[in-house]
Amino acid sequence: MADVYKLFPYDEVSKWSQDFEKATKSNNKEEAIHLLKQANNVYLDEYCIYHALTCFSNNSFSDIEKDTLQKCKIVKSIEEEKHSLSISTTFHNIKAFKFSHIFSDVLNDKISKNNLVRRNSYYSSEYVSQVIPFPNQIVTGYIYGIADKAKTIHSWVEFKNKNNEEFVIDYTDNLIMNKEGYYYIRHAKPIKKVSSDSMKGKQQHSTGSLGNNFTNTSMVSPSQDAPEIADDVGEERE
Repeated sequence: MADVYKLFPYDEVSKWSQDFEKATKSNNKEEAIHLLKQANNVYLDEYCIYHALTCFSNNSFSDIEKDTLQKCKIVKSIEEEKHSLSISTTFHNIKAFKFSHIFSDVLNDKISKNNLVRRNSYYSSEYVSQVIPFPNQIVTGYIYGIADKAKTIHSWVEFKNKNNEEFVIDYTDNLIMNKEGYYYIRHAKPIKKVSSDSMKGKQQHSTGSLGNNFTNTSMVSPSQDAPEIADDVGEERE
C-alpha cells in the first residue's frame, strides 16, 4: 500500500506535517482541507482506524470511536474484547493488544520511564528487543500518516510465534499487532532490520545511564491473556 505514496523532499514533508498538525489542533478546518487537497493521496478510513487503535491503547476507546469506525466504508466488522481489538477491513484484518497489559512488568522497570525510551521509537524498540524473552528484530523504516506527505522515520520490533505468525510491537503506541495489520494501517516501508541476537551484549546507543543499563535489563514474561503471544510464542532466548 505504501507504494502508492509519492516521495517528497524532506523539508517539504516536514513543513506539510507541521502545518497540518497545527491546523487540526486549532480546529482550522478550511486550512486542513486545503492541505489535504495538496497531498494528492489521502487515506481517511485508515486514519480513522489508526485513531481508534490509539484510543484503545490508552483506554479511551468508547462507543463514539466504535460508531465512527462502523461508518468507514472499508470496515467490515469490529470485535472488542477485554484486552484486544479486532477490525476486519476490505483489505486486511487487524488485531491489536495493549503492550502495557501483555508485558505489564515493563511498567515497573525504571528504564521504561526514561523520556528517551518513551518518546523515541528507536530507543524504545531497542529496549523492547532486549526485554522480551524470544528472538526478534528491530525494524527501522517509514510510516505514513493521513496523507502521502506525512512521511516519518520510525522503528518497531517484529517477532514470530511457533505457528510462524508475525507480530509487531510499537512501544511508542503501546500496541502489539499482527504484522499484516500494522503494515497496512501504518503504510510501513522497512529500510533496515537488526536481529536481537546480533545486538546481544552490545550498546547501540550510549546515552549515559540509559545506554549503560540496556545490556543489564531483565527479560519479562507475557501475560496469559493473549494466547497468540503468551502460550504459543517463539523459541526462548538464551
